[in-house]
Amino acid sequence: MTFVSSRYQTANITIALDRKIIDFGTAQQVGQAIGLAVLATIAAAQTNAHGGSLVRGYQAAFLTAIGIAAAAVLIVAVQMRADRAPA
Repeated sequence: MTFVSSRYQTANITIALDRKIIDFGTAQQVGQAIGLAVLATIAAAQTNAHGGSLVRGYQAAFLTAIGIAAAAVLIVAVQMRADRAPA
């Protein structure tokens, strides 16, 4: 019969939890990178379409980001109402 110290068990639990956090963190960073790439592409396309006006490009990217955030809020609101519906 082998006995394992509580310190070793705690270390294993911490490593397991860290792996889950790393997986979430990685997904979050990839999502942020994709979002930034999309917004930068929109800004560049609008800047070029309006004769090099950075203001127009940044404005288009900012409004797109607002639209994405508003859509996310609506999705969350609908999901929260669905959870409250009586069974």
